[in-house]
Amino acid sequence: MEAERPPAFVQAEKLLRTGKLQDAIDAYVRILSAAPGNVEASNQLGQLYLRTGQPDKANGCFAVAADALVRQGQRAEAADLYLKMLL
Repeated sequence: MEAERPPAFVQAEKLLRTGKLQDAIDAYVRILSAAPGNVEASNQLGQLYLRTGQPDKANGCFAVAADALVRQGQRAEAADLYLKMLL
């Protein structure tokens, strides 16, 4: 059985599904303030920044996530994020 999602993620995903992008951004920022190395939250926040026309902020999020993945030994996944920063 799959583990339950933390309530903060559930709320952020709900905001995203309902099109409340700025509220979703705020929710992911809160998640990252509590867990700065969370790869999933950093990546999702980066995606939201891209959708809202903020590529510099997006790249910062992708870099944080990619660096964390490198530390975890997941170099292929990190390379995908580094590449995303170039496109």
